[in-house]
Amino acid sequence: MVAETADDNTPLRVVRTETSFVFTGEIDAHTSALVSDVLLPLPAAGDVVVELSGVSFVDSSGLRLLLDVHRVLERDGRRLIVLAPSRPVRRLIEIAGLVSHLHVEPPLDPPS
Repeated sequence: MVAETADDNTPLRVVRTETSFVFTGEIDAHTSALVSDVLLPLPAAGDVVVELSGVSFVDSSGLRLLLDVHRVLERDGRRLIVLAPSRPVRRLIEIAGLVSHLHVEPPLDPPS
């Protein structure tokens, strides 16, 4: 199953499959409700993959949503896998000090 969510007024496109989400565009205060609506409810079993290679901008509200999802999954013994984060997403994860906290593929180098 593939579901797409986007409209002309939202600078974010989401493609959802059974256990993964592919985001393209901006994740910020304006689009965070859409991200939340798409991610929740979470799939019932297994890890959840969020591909962010096409995300051109993310702010603290987007990062907060990812952390909330990470926490919920971690309680169930599952993982949120942040797949192929774009440069802006990688940079925010690094600045926030979450390199060793989030499961990112490919792995980010811890700060030296």
